[in-house]
Amino acid sequence: MDLRQQIIDLWQACFGDTEEFVQLYFSTKYSDENTLAIIEDDKVLSALQILPYTMTCWGKKYRASYISGASTWPEYREKGLMSRLIREAFITMRNREIPFSFLIPAEEWLYDYYAKSGYAPVFRKACEVYRDILPADFNVCGNTIGEYYAYFSSRIGERTCCIQHSLDDFKVILQELELAGGKVIAVHNNEKRIRGLAFALFYNNRILVKDWFYDDIAARNELLQLIRREFPKGDIFCDIPATVENNGYKRGMLRIVNVRRILHGYAKAFPQVKHVWRIIDDIIPQNNGIYFISNGKCMQRPDDDKFNTDDIYTVSELAIRLFPISDPPFLSLMLD
Repeated sequence: MDLRQQIIDLWQACFGDTEEFVQLYFSTKYSDENTLAIIEDDKVLSALQILPYTMTCWGKKYRASYISGASTWPEYREKGLMSRLIREAFITMRNREIPFSFLIPAEEWLYDYYAKSGYAPVFRKACEVYRDILPADFNVCGNTIGEYYAYFSSRIGERTCCIQHSLDDFKVILQELELAGGKVIAVHNNEKRIRGLAFALFYNNRILVKDWFYDDIAARNELLQLIRREFPKGDIFCDIPATVENNGYKRGMLRIVNVRRILHGYAKAFPQVKHVWRIIDDIIPQNNGIYFISNGKCMQRPDDDKFNTDDIYTVSELAIRLFPISDPPFLSLMLD
């Protein structure tokens, strides 16, 4: 059987993307190795991809898998197939030593659906709206993809907790942006060094900036002028990381696949904290237990009622405890 073609057929039946986007995705992001499927009589009934990413938090880099293309033929839905696949994905991630999984629900009701698998809605974003911007009257120079990426990776790497993008992924981001009629826009200093970068497109009578970076307010204002010159009509809506002052709205969900690994990183990052936590995970039994966090270390013991714990958390509650709404992780420029 041709697994790839069957996955394409299922994708097109479920998502309704353009042929150009499907071709881009399956020529750049898809691989059989990262695809999980339920197959009966040589027919793919349900499938998903686990795409490799890196997530930075607490000053470290962690491997993370993005659940993409989760889909089931309509006649086979409500039979528990996707829940089976997600559980299989967790086993695969643990075998590959991937401690985080994340996803972006396509519809609001799916937040409750994925919560049943231990995902928590900790990713958030805010939005800034700009109006009455005059177009730029200055010329700009072009850059290579390598120059764009060098600036992009340095700036996104400065974010406290964020999904990162490799160079290969960045190239796909630019291709997808072009397919959607968008543009990457940059401003420079006198030495032609990039001072600001924006990923913008026109959608539903507004200009969407899917992410942007700038060195200072002057660079931000120049970016806005160039965005206005490229897209003359509509208010400019710019996605930005959420803050304490503007905690924004839900952007995606995170699942801790390996609690011990993540709590060890948390303990090292905050050596002054001391906790005794009981963690409950109904899907990944290896995560269950009592966790002693002290002096920069984390020890796991089997669950035992003899220990007095500070708190009891489900695995999704633990994610909310570690990544609170006051300091949420951020993700942008996903192919969603």
